[in-house]
Amino acid sequence: MITAISEEPFLSQFLAFSCVFSFGSAFACLLKILLSSKKHEKKTSRFVFLCVFLSFTVILYTILIFAASSLSWPLDFSKNHSYYYLILAIIFATGTVISFFWKIALPVSLVLYVLLSFFTNYLMKSIFGEQRNMIPVHLEKNSPEKEIPIVYCPLPDTLALPVRRSWIFEGEKLPEQKNGILNFPPVKFYAEKVLLKNLKEAQIFRIPEPEVFPSLYSVHIDFKGGTLLCKVQKDL
Repeated sequence: MITAISEEPFLSQFLAFSCVFSFGSAFACLLKILLSSKKHEKKTSRFVFLCVFLSFTVILYTILIFAASSLSWPLDFSKNHSYYYLILAIIFATGTVISFFWKIALPVSLVLYVLLSFFTNYLMKSIFGEQRNMIPVHLEKNSPEKEIPIVYCPLPDTLALPVRRSWIFEGEKLPEQKNGILNFPPVKFYAEKVLLKNLKEAQIFRIPEPEVFPSLYSVHIDFKGGTLLCKVQKDL
């Protein structure tokens, strides 16, 4: 079962990737020990780091087991993502390489991770605009039957970045991006193939006709299990 963990995709994937990354770092420490001479002065410190990374791996794996209610979370995740093992292999290799060249690779990787997070958030805001969890609706006596179309896009579970996980746009479809960075081929590929991979068609939410005019309604937006939920409430 992955029901429990799927409700927190960022947390689940962050734990999973951190676990694999730590295991890759432990593997790098083991290689350093095996490749170094018997009397190498740093052999003891490398063994200590090996134990530390293995401890982190066990701790993260244990937390993930309780969160996912499953001993075989990689198998569970791979059922929804056919390329999941490839991602884990890349994370493992990244942990190994960074541990070998940590003085350069570690700070560079952290900076790239932060920059990618900010850039992803910027792209999603450029596409969907500023996000809000409540949409006010004002109805006059001569107003036609009010319908609110909402486009919904949850980010992929495997995108372990600290950004908003669910995005909405009030309209039947997303506006075309005629200018700007979104038309740059690599950025366009990242946006269409990764960020907008789970883009849903517009859902129509109807506002009931009031008995008294004018009336004010509020549409409250919520997300649960990858599903868009809207609650219409009469305020005035």
